[in-house]
Amino acid sequence: MARTSDDGRSAGAMIVNNSYEFGNIIADRRLLRAGIFLGQILLLAVIVYAAQGRARQAWQAIDWRNLSLRLEWIWVAVALQSGFFVLAAYGWSRTLRATGSAISAPRAMSISLMTQPYKYLPGGLGLYVGRSILFLRSDNSPERAVQSTAIELILMVLTGAVFAAPLALQNVAQDGSAMAALALLPVLLIGLRWLQRSRWAETRPFRQLLQWSGLGHLPLRDLGVLFLLFAARWIVLGASLMALAEAIGISAISLFWPFVSMYALAWTVGFLTPLPGGLGVREVALAALLTPTLPQSALTLAILARLMWIAGEAITSLGGWLWGLGIARAEANQ
Repeated sequence: MARTSDDGRSAGAMIVNNSYEFGNIIADRRLLRAGIFLGQILLLAVIVYAAQGRARQAWQAIDWRNLSLRLEWIWVAVALQSGFFVLAAYGWSRTLRATGSAISAPRAMSISLMTQPYKYLPGGLGLYVGRSILFLRSDNSPERAVQSTAIELILMVLTGAVFAAPLALQNVAQDGSAMAALALLPVLLIGLRWLQRSRWAETRPFRQLLQWSGLGHLPLRDLGVLFLLFAARWIVLGASLMALAEAIGISAISLFWPFVSMYALAWTVGFLTPLPGGLGVREVALAALLTPTLPQSALTLAILARLMWIAGEAITSLGGWLWGLGIARAEANQ
């Protein structure tokens, strides 16, 4: 009896200790999420404070009476924006393939395309949550969903930083400055590969980061292909902004690479804030960046860029949904 009583007390103490540790983990995660959210709010406040002057100047400079649009360039911008989302979907499918997922490229691309509008759900993570749910319905590994999203976000921010670098160096007025920044892509690629093989990769925190993100297992060839795909996305966004400038009567061929830099920085700023899809913040940031170069058209271009973004999302989301239905029907008939 005494032994049974001691065992019961030991089991009870173990349950209490485990519950206490689990509670600490939950509390730590809640504290981390609260800290991240607070950081995003502070960043948003800094952005609004820093950019509101230029945004107000851009609004006052719009000549509403003489504003006209060339529709052929609007269609070009919509096509380029739709191409951006197709590239994003293909990049995600290649990322899944690189991490060892067995999902087919058409299935992965259709999931990515149809879930694009989810990013406007509260919290801004609806795209990744919705995409992961549909991905897991196809009997795929949760680990692959986490790794593919981590790799996608890391490469998107890294390549975006490369193209935004000329802005930080006050070099955006020079034609080709963003093109010259392309030279940093292989440097980043080689740097990641070196980190995978260096003694830093043997340290526990870094090893866990590489394992969690999936970057530690990607072959150099797959990393190179993904870098090119993510770089191409920024170039397409710059081309869409150039088409919009042409649509309002501005010859913008010489501004192509500065547009790439500006869009990359504005997108990154919007992504780092808690607002879904960076709605509003990206436009303020883009207008502020465009004002020194195109003071009378900055806000017009920023608003048109968001409208083209939404149009591209709507078109490709519908296409992805129809594509997914076709895939499901074909699989049912097999």
